[in-house]
Amino acid sequence: TDPGLQSSLAVYVVTALLACAVVASLRARIAAFAAGQALLEETLDQLADGVITTDRATRVVRLNRSAERLTGWREADARGKPIAQVLRFAERAPGVVGDAQHLPGAGAPATVTCTLVASDGSERTVVPLGSTVPAPRGDGGRVILLRDATGWRQLEGELRALIADLWRANRAKDETIVA
Repeated sequence: TDPGLQSSLAVYVVTALLACAVVASLRARIAAFAAGQALLEETLDQLADGVITTDRATRVVRLNRSAERLTGWREADARGKPIAQVLRFAERAPGVVGDAQHLPGAGAPATVTCTLVASDGSERTVVPLGSTVPAPRGDGGRVILLRDATGWRQLEGELRALIADLWRANRAKDETIVA
């Protein structure tokens, strides 16, 4: 046997073993990343608040299940569409300019409500918040949070009606006492 051939064969075997180890390590890292991403996706889908992400050009990248329910858009249908097509407001509170690029940001008081028009024409009261994803961690797109406040608005109306009834009852009591 030729010593040069044995040496070449040994180098080949060691290189092949190293390549196999690198490939196995990469596969393990990819599997761990995929598992982490799946957990993140499931966590987003379990949130009660709607979460919409857009790219830098304000095209929809992702909607969680709550955002699908609020907007009436399925994620697959909304992906790639301009956010203004998916997120339509019928009524805006003061300070909301009217598109997803000008929503109150993180840290803003969560009291600004808007009427969101879903794809089927139904309306929901939401508290919208938006934030830009910085370019070093993302592509400079937006994350939009939609908190469904429809129940809050209904309760507020009921409370106002109850207060009005109490004031009327109090006036009627006073008029009865005076009379």
